[in-house]
Amino acid sequence: ISNILPPPAPIDLSIVKLLADTGYVAYQSRIASLSLLSNTYLKFLPPTWRAEASDGTIKGTELKDWKRRVKMYLGPTVEAFGDSRIIFGSSPLGPELESRISPGDWYTLARESVAELGVEGEGIEAIFSGNARAAYGVTGRV
Repeated sequence: ISNILPPPAPIDLSIVKLLADTGYVAYQSRIASLSLLSNTYLKFLPPTWRAEASDGTIKGTELKDWKRRVKMYLGPTVEAFGDSRIIFGSSPLGPELESRISPGDWYTLARESVAELGVEGEGIEAIFSGNARAAYGVTGRV
């Protein structure tokens, strides 16, 4: 399933307010429900979050804020799905959706976020490679 992790949510909501936001609570519930479907994988794609007064790519403080937000959505997902049904992706869902983070910065942010949530070696390998191979039936080295 694409476009859920992280969801296209408003970036202007503070982290503290996001915790109590009905959209975030609904996200957690939706993730828990979807995790019961054993053949379901979630694609972990770059956010398409937009700030009203911002343009260009994200850097510095904004990048740190994105990382905190990514971990807020990724945490319940890893808890519900484990590391065996999350697939890293480097580009947004379609050409009409545009991310403000470069593919290299997204990979770094995503990998650090996964590691900071306590996922280790084999789990990181699964999220960033192995799960896609399993889901799409790819064998051997790519």
